[in-house]
Amino acid sequence: MNRRLPAVAGGLIAVLLSAPIVARETALPAERLAWLDSHREQYTRAMLGEKSDEIAAHYSEQGRLMPPYHASVFGRANARTYHATFFDRFDVRKYQRVQTKAFDLGSRLIEVGRYTMTLDVSADGGASHEINGGYMDIWEQTAGKYSLLTHIWNTDSYPAIANELRLSNVPGVRTALEAHVPIKDDLSFELAALNALHEDAIVQADDKVWSMFFANDAVLLANHHGLVLGRAAIEEYLARHVKDLSVFEKLDIRNDAIDRAGRYVIEYASHVANWRNGDSSGVNTGKNIRLWRREPDGFLKVICGIGSYD
Repeated sequence: MNRRLPAVAGGLIAVLLSAPIVARETALPAERLAWLDSHREQYTRAMLGEKSDEIAAHYSEQGRLMPPYHASVFGRANARTYHATFFDRFDVRKYQRVQTKAFDLGSRLIEVGRYTMTLDVSADGGASHEINGGYMDIWEQTAGKYSLLTHIWNTDSYPAIANELRLSNVPGVRTALEAHVPIKDDLSFELAALNALHEDAIVQADDKVWSMFFANDAVLLANHHGLVLGRAAIEEYLARHVKDLSVFEKLDIRNDAIDRAGRYVIEYASHVANWRNGDSSGVNTGKNIRLWRREPDGFLKVICGIGSYD
């Protein structure tokens, strides 16, 4: 791991904590929907054409890429390296994105959706593998221009090529093992308390408490599962999901950045899990993004969440 990268992450944290943004959740105006449609088409062409420079050009200088089975990648240059290495390893035969929902928070624009891609793996004799999953893009608007602050994607199931998706020569940061946001104001205190309750709900396989974190209109892009829409569907999913959970000997959920947006909070979270399942055991890390909304009763509720393993 490049140990200089946490300084980049630390710079991003300082910006996010010190610069509250104007927020509003509204129906997207036609020009913003058109812009997202245009970007989706550009990104698809760049993936199919294996154009790492074109993809990296969308990122802000301190943008964050959160791919599955790989530590988080910070900075436009490292995002370029990630995609160039990805394209050296894989031939992209098919790529498609479909938007599920978009959130207009003023100077932040968020899109979540589904993707499908088919990759040929040279190390696997050119065998083709289809991968499906969810994604989230978080954009910053400054002076009418957009730059990509964050891109995270996950997979609907554990792919046969998971190990190939770990690009060892690409600098990355396991944020779960790095510095976290200090508890120094009401919001960081509140999120720390919610994360502590979240840990207990997962360790105790308490799907009822777990589901209470979500708003009625929540969107969950569940890792190794897929899209779940609405609180009722999330409750059903969690009731099934907890039955398959490993035993957690220890679970630590924290955050490394908090992006304030009025009634809304974009939380960059991570976890370290000490688990056992039968004769197997291990320690895993992962990363999540949760979009919280302050409800009329004063409680924070998740309206969109996505996670991915390191």
